[in-house]
Amino acid sequence: MSKFMNALLVARKADEVREKEAKNAADRSLKKRVTDEQIKKIIELDIAEVKRAQIAQRTQINAHTIYNILRRYSLVDGKVVLNERD
Repeated sequence: MSKFMNALLVARKADEVREKEAKNAADRSLKKRVTDEQIKKIIELDIAEVKRAQIAQRTQINAHTIYNILRRYSLVDGKVVLNERD
């Protein structure tokens, strides 16, 4: 087999691996959606002045996700409400 054909086969196989990894990553992200209960707990911890890094450790949710939740949601009468965006 020529070097050119071999390179094409290697490139095709690499593309297939990347596609499979992308599909697996998408499936994992759908399984890890943050629930309303988790959002409520995060907001309550923030109100109690717990640092965001500690909230991330306690809830096992990424610190940047904690940041996004605190910017997007609030508690009104004990219910999670999506804030209005600017």
